[in-house]
Amino acid sequence: DKDPVEIPIYSGQENVSGVVDVSVPSGKKIDHQGIRIEMIGQTELFYDKGNSIKFTSLVRELEAVGTLASTKAYPFEFSTEKPYETYSGMNVR
Repeated sequence: DKDPVEIPIYSGQENVSGVVDVSVPSGKKIDHQGIRIEMIGQTELFYDKGNSIKFTSLVRELEAVGTLASTKAYPFEFSTEKPYETYSGMNVR
């Protein structure tokens, strides 16, 4: 694809928040092992894309193990200060 992709940028003090929507078809149930969301910060070298470097990982548990019988929305927020700013240079993105 050559279409541009919009990527949000957050500073170290900004919260990252949103809503995870889990859709359950009418009359169905979904058994799950828990629902969680993870924010990962990583760098990737252009010349070595197979070896990314993870510098932060934050997890929020949204739902314990169980069964969903209807569609549900899970708001989330990562409000922990992110100690690293992003970097984009000749060899890193």
